[in-house]
Amino acid sequence: MKISASARRPSPLAPATLLLRQLFCALCLAALAVAVHAQAPSAPPVEGRDYTRLDPPQPREAAGKVEVVFFFGYWCPHCNEFDPGFTDWSKKQAADVNIRHVPIAFADNQVPLQRLYYVLDSLGKESELRSRVFAAIHNDHNPLNTIELQTAFAQQNGIDPKKFADLYNSFSVQTKVRQATQMAQNYGVDAIPFVTVDGKYHLGEQRNAFNILDYLVANERKGIVAGKT
Repeated sequence: MKISASARRPSPLAPATLLLRQLFCALCLAALAVAVHAQAPSAPPVEGRDYTRLDPPQPREAAGKVEVVFFFGYWCPHCNEFDPGFTDWSKKQAADVNIRHVPIAFADNQVPLQRLYYVLDSLGKESELRSRVFAAIHNDHNPLNTIELQTAFAQQNGIDPKKFADLYNSFSVQTKVRQATQMAQNYGVDAIPFVTVDGKYHLGEQRNAFNILDYLVANERKGIVAGKT
């Protein structure tokens, strides 16, 4: 039997049609995988892997609130990278979450930056100028580790240099620096950034840090509401 030419030679449209069908199936499978992933509950953080329990636990500053403490240093490049995300996370928290920054120093030349934090905080300027301090140190390579450099920075940002210098050398600021150093020792801070929740748990700067914080804050909130913490 003679085979027609059309039977021996596939239509030029057939490969294209097959390719489109394969592409359509691949897209359907991908969409299904995304849908299944979206519906699957994410696993809760695991103690010992995602966060660590503090031993001994430390007292909260504000009763009836979940306390989150961020131990940091302006001088620390990891804190510089972590802080914008932490700031964004902080802005989303309810009024029952008490968020504190505690500056620490691991060397004598970092102590002036602890003082800088508390001077700016006393003036009500720290949260406003925090990103500028980080930028000055890490982008502009200005260490801000002397009173002269800090006074010049303060003046550039609208702060009276005499008022800045008076606060820098004040008993109040020196006391706060000592308290911050003692608090870091009590919490066992050995590296920063070091974020704690309710004096019970701590975590570092891992990629999913803010999901872990959400989980721990929610758990502690339940405990406060139930009168267990």
